[in-house]
Amino acid sequence: MEEKANVLLQGLQKGNIKSFEVLFHQHYPSLYAFTKGLIKDEGLAEDITQNVFMKLWLNREKLNECLSLKNYLFVIARNEVYNHFRSKNTSSVSLMFRLRDDSARNHLHPEDEYDIKEISEAVSALVEKMPSRRKQVFTMSRKEYLSNKEIAERLGLSKRTVEKHLEIALQQIRHCLDPFFFIIFMLFLA
Repeated sequence: MEEKANVLLQGLQKGNIKSFEVLFHQHYPSLYAFTKGLIKDEGLAEDITQNVFMKLWLNREKLNECLSLKNYLFVIARNEVYNHFRSKNTSSVSLMFRLRDDSARNHLHPEDEYDIKEISEAVSALVEKMPSRRKQVFTMSRKEYLSNKEIAERLGLSKRTVEKHLEIALQQIRHCLDPFFFIIFMLFLA
């Protein structure tokens, strides 16, 4: 079995398309499942998995026969996933800077508008599920823009209790939202 793998790897290094196809069919299912488990998006997982094999083909001459091809492919896949999240974070940061500029808010890209709407709806759904007092404190803070002191006075609570309600509410939202969406929420929608 190991001898066959070495023959396939040597064939791949020499540009043998048949060796590549055999390796592709051997490793694609497990690599796709790994990527899909990390990404949670079938289409994106498929794209990333195909990119992994494209990189394998492009770098075939540099492959070391002593390396585990399977491990090599999984490392590439992991790095591709990290790159995806890094670029997602970059686009979220770009969106945040554009939202800071009031004139830019009037000219948002449709995709950005969709992201903001999606985040707002997700947060609203989470707030609706909160206990009534926490929901009330959160709404007064984030929608009515009242200070913690003002909320405490209106509701007859201590300022520390108001702070604790907000802290727990934000923890719930952070736990349930994608981390990048939470950053946007904290900076612009909260």
